Amino acid sequence: MLADDSILLAELTRRYNERVSEKTGTDAPRPDLYDLLLESLDQADAAFPELATWSTRKSLARIEWRRRGARMVRRGIAKRYAEAFYAFESALAAGEFVNRSLVHAYGGWMDGCPDSERFPSFFGVDHTVGGKHVKALLLLGMHARSVRIGSEILLLLREGYCEGAASRARTLYELTVKMLLICRESEDDGWELAERYFVSSRLEAFSRSELFSDSLDEANAALRDVAVGRWGTYLFRGHNNWAAPAVKVSGGRNITFRDLEEAVESESVRHMYLECNHAVHVGALTLIESTDFRRSYLHNCRSEVDILRTGRIGQATAFYLQVGTMEAAKRLTSDLSEWDWMLSAIDFHRRIEEANRCFFRIYSPRRAE
Repeated sequence: MLADDSILLAELTRRYNERVSEKTGTDAPRPDLYDLLLESLDQADAAFPELATWSTRKSLARIEWRRRGARMVRRGIAKRYAEAFYAFESALAAGEFVNRSLVHAYGGWMDGCPDSERFPSFFGVDHTVGGKHVKALLLLGMHARSVRIGSEILLLLREGYCEGAASRARTLYELTVKMLLICRESEDDGWELAERYFVSSRLEAFSRSELFSDSLDEANAALRDVAVGRWGTYLFRGHNNWAAPAVKVSGGRNITFRDLEEAVESESVRHMYLECNHAVHVGALTLIESTDFRRSYLHNCRSEVDILRTGRIGQATAFYLQVGTMEAAKRLTSDLSEWDWMLSAIDFHRRIEEANRCFFRIYSPRRAE
């Protein structure tokens, strides 16, 4: 297309010249072309009546096409994974029951606590919690979030959005690794890891300069001062430095997530973490490989049936949820001396094992291809 033939450029030129003629003085700012473009689009019914009608008609027609395509994708995936999805949904429900049961275990333990120990603060800092309470509440919250993330992944897999499911699976993996690290701290070891994680998470929203400035609010400043007095400023130098008691690094460098992985020996499932990273970062290679010259539109803007990835992500999610749930339940029931609440995981154990088998049985033959 030649510039002289462009309807849009002609309209922008007209608007630009109008703005220039309206301004007086040599210091008057020049009109911004992007602002003129947005203005033209806002007033398209008057500026380009035929093209505005064409754009609206074509866009509205896509709604039904997208809905029809989504139904076909859901049916295509359900034909292969209906049994696995049901097993995993049942495991999520059982996981929710486990979480509620662990809350009851915490309540039972609280009932036996002396009044002076029911709500201990973090070394006297207002609006905080410390001691065994922070560890129990932290693991309960982390487990509840893992069940919720599992539900999100199930929804995305059913709808055919494997990349979205992979990005959430990465989050679940990171959460599981941190849960495992905190669970490895036995009651005899105390709850320092949980307290460090709590403090780090509460103050991580502040930059280092903000954290150590006089402008920090009183409550957070008190928490910072106690934490620095106990553990030094190293805690706030990196997002994972809270794990220092359990992760040994040389040279005083910051702890990385890779260090956390090595500490909990998660090498056997790291390959899925790396695969999920690609879905999160959307690198150039991923974008280029998604180009399909067999299609007139080159790139897919909708959901799609991907049997292999659905199974891989589904099984990885089930495994992460299984490990996190069982470890959190074991640690909490042991620390709280409420051992029988571990039996609430009976059905979860059965359901999640079945989900693992179902996902693997379907996608493993395709992987061999």
